[in-house]
Amino acid sequence: MNSASEQKTKSLTIRIPEELHRELKVKAAEQGKTMAYVVERLIKAFLQAPDPQRLFELDLK
Repeated sequence: MNSASEQKTKSLTIRIPEELHRELKVKAAEQGKTMAYVVERLIKAFLQAPDPQRLFELDLK
């Protein structure tokens, strides 16, 4: 597999509530990360999870 800097990328458009977008933007900035970086890491975590179905069962606000 190519290194991250050599990988081709694709664009992904999602629709989320404005407040969730604002919270993501702020939290990512506080961590010194971009929203794209955070979302990419979350997608990778989901794909690598031994039981991804459990993620859908979390009690999120």
